[in-house]
Amino acid sequence: MAYYSLPLVEKKQETTDCHTLSFEVPHGLRALFSWRAGQYVRVRLHLAGKDHRRCFSISSLPEGKLLSITVKSNGTGQVSDYLNSEAKVGQRFDLSLPQGMFNVNTQVDATKHYLLFAAGSGITPLYAIALSVLTHEPHSQVSLLYGSRDQQHTIFYRALTELQQRFENRLSVRHCFTEKGLFGASPWRKGRVDAEAIQSFLSVEHDNIAEKEYYICGPGDFNFFTKQTLTELSVSPAQIFEEHFGLRPAPQQFIKGETATLELDAEGRIQSVPVNPKQTLLEAIKAHNIEVPHLCEAGVCGACACQLVSGEVKMLNNIALSQQEIEQGQVLACQSVARSPAIKIKF
Repeated sequence: MAYYSLPLVEKKQETTDCHTLSFEVPHGLRALFSWRAGQYVRVRLHLAGKDHRRCFSISSLPEGKLLSITVKSNGTGQVSDYLNSEAKVGQRFDLSLPQGMFNVNTQVDATKHYLLFAAGSGITPLYAIALSVLTHEPHSQVSLLYGSRDQQHTIFYRALTELQQRFENRLSVRHCFTEKGLFGASPWRKGRVDAEAIQSFLSVEHDNIAEKEYYICGPGDFNFFTKQTLTELSVSPAQIFEEHFGLRPAPQQFIKGETATLELDAEGRIQSVPVNPKQTLLEAIKAHNIEVPHLCEAGVCGACACQLVSGEVKMLNNIALSQQEIEQGQVLACQSVARSPAIKIKF
């Protein structure tokens, strides 16, 4: 995968542990760096003698010369923490081209109602989607249900408030706070985004627009729970789109693989690692401290997609890849178990 060196031109603090970093895309690269709201880029950093690659959602509109990512510290001392505490304006960073299947393709004559469900830093791609729809689909509406700790820890709180004032007839934002802050506004609802909150949200955001789309992004089991609740409320799964990040939920059923040797081509660097029957390819790679792109580890985001050069694998779960991509030999490393003694893949 190709990376491009872009200068950091602005760094804005969103909360105590979250910053938005804006990179300038040179004129000659703007055709390549085209994206849809909701997509992400990979950032490559060399820290403590190792290469690290992490995926971050783009939070800026898909046009112009600035590409922004919003990054929350995770306390590991690696990429997210470095970008928050150490990154300086004027410094150059290696970014991949935008990618990802969680996105919207706005159309000026469309009339839709976008219902967005976010928790914590899951707001990042949904903020970009809301901003893009409000800007480029003048007949569409956006409703956001957003769970946070309190106002001080709510990413984009001020920006969302300003958007509400600007698009008061087309944007509705409803906050759920789990804690009561000493200062700040009162939330629409106290507590987490639970089934009762989702049902109440849908009842107050009801309208006569026939075409509705539901977008979900949050940590842990937030996506699973929200999607399950929506389907129980008779929302068609075809209308629901989700972006995962963070740790993979424990699988309810795991299909055992085979003992294998995996030959890995990570951007031209060839390495060989053993894979045991209870490991996915990604788990085997991570066990040997080899950095490859990955994000949700749930088969949804597609960050760990790679080319199966030879050998056989079984994918446990797949939402990210289309049938055409599978037929072309792409697999998800986080969901693939070995089905042959020798496997070769290429990132």
